[in-house]
Amino acid sequence: MSSARPERVTIEQTDITCLCGNDATNEGFDMSDPAGVTTDPDSGDWDGIHYRCARCGRVINQNTGFVLIDGMTPARRHFIAEMFIRDAEVTRANEQHGTYSDEYRRALHRWTRAKNALERITRAETGDE
Repeated sequence: MSSARPERVTIEQTDITCLCGNDATNEGFDMSDPAGVTTDPDSGDWDGIHYRCARCGRVINQNTGFVLIDGMTPARRHFIAEMFIRDAEVTRANEQHGTYSDEYRRALHRWTRAKNALERITRAETGDE
């Protein structure tokens, strides 16, 4: 297991400066969910904590400064979303047929790796390491 620590950005009062150098006076930040999906504050979906850097795409927890997602481009986010959709389709097909193919096992392995990475970030963010 890697001993790399999650990245942290600089936050002074409520002003964020991303690791790419962006701040509110440059490209700024978009309100987002923890996955980096831009949210509308009027919709009630925004948690008031997460921002996505408009320059590099990093998703930042404003309370802690931890970077949750490291600079994913929209194309990369789309690829990951498609991967999870495909994995869900494979899982559903296997459950319906009662078979567990190699493709299903690979999908489960990818999901497990993603889940473990998210848990590591969450532990680091909350200080529960």
